[in-house]
Amino acid sequence: MDLEEKIFAWYKQLHANPELGFCENQTAKLCASELRQLGYTVKENIAKTGIIAELTKGSAEKVIMLRADMDALPISENTGLPYASTNGAMHACGHDSHMAMILGASTILKDVDFNGTLRIAIQPCEESEDENGMTGAGLMIQQGVLQNVNACIGLHVDNMIPVGSMYINKDQVVNASSNPFYIEVMGKSSHGGATPHLGVDAIVISAEIITALQSIVSRKVSPHDTAVLSIGTINGGEAQNIISQKVVMKGVIRTLNVDAQKIILENAKSMVESIAKMHGGSATFNIVTNLPTNVNDKDLAQMAINIAQDMDLVVNEEYTSMGAEDFSLYSQQVPTLFAKLGASINPDNPHDVAPLHHPNAQLNKDAFILGAKFFVQMTTKLLS
Repeated sequence: MDLEEKIFAWYKQLHANPELGFCENQTAKLCASELRQLGYTVKENIAKTGIIAELTKGSAEKVIMLRADMDALPISENTGLPYASTNGAMHACGHDSHMAMILGASTILKDVDFNGTLRIAIQPCEESEDENGMTGAGLMIQQGVLQNVNACIGLHVDNMIPVGSMYINKDQVVNASSNPFYIEVMGKSSHGGATPHLGVDAIVISAEIITALQSIVSRKVSPHDTAVLSIGTINGGEAQNIISQKVVMKGVIRTLNVDAQKIILENAKSMVESIAKMHGGSATFNIVTNLPTNVNDKDLAQMAINIAQDMDLVVNEEYTSMGAEDFSLYSQQVPTLFAKLGASINPDNPHDVAPLHHPNAQLNKDAFILGAKFFVQMTTKLLS
């Protein structure tokens, strides 16, 4: 079996057996076992289920880290693939391919000369957070994954970009900041038909809050800045004839700069509390987690562009995503490079596919060897 086939075999095995964030026990065992067989020193149970593997050659003290994420999504797969998941979870964001590409790169690098330490970080729970609002990257950092690291490299597949293409932003911002939040509105219950005047309607308060929040982006944030505030869920009420006492709403804020983020957070909190008070109720605005913007190091980005072009890949240098990525936490600590790798299954119309996070999302396996080779080239260049 050649390396390209082996990478695809890893991918199929991982894809068929997805596990959710901080529950990636079998996934971690598979990756740890493969890395040990390759001769890497492996530490397990980092940040609950994460892995750190290392290989040192030569005498240099430089450390380069390659990162992959390994959690799946709570989606029932509908692709019909022979290796489709059947356990109610799905690798719909491509983390299975990230692990397979890292294992492929690790296979090549064990036989390549370099000077320094290669660190492989296979991280849990990129998609969500624990009860304390911590994602996998945050916990990995707390437990020392970035110790002595000089640069960190990550890739993310994109199934709406053609195979043979990479998006590498050298103007720094790659992914938006993200602030998931929840709002708890408290009113006063009463009979909705006979005595509504004796209650304080949490649903009416919530409706006004939802409408008012939309004005923050349009009237408080500069039109030159990109920002999003969305309410995704609203839950409240007990019966059709009872004034609701409590409503809980959940949403997310995304921005591309700190100033816009600060404006939205401050105004949202003020609006929520003031509107509830005006109606005789109360409300709290609570941030679940805080992911900063994901920022590329300019020198690493230029190196990546040069390497991708030497690999005859088509490079887009101006792409910025409103998607969030907890790789951004690494970028706050050390120089990082995070790039998008094309993996569309439709060569004629790459965008005409089910997108990531969709139960029908699929990836083109021809992209995987390109990702593995890119990791190898970046590593050998940085540890030359």
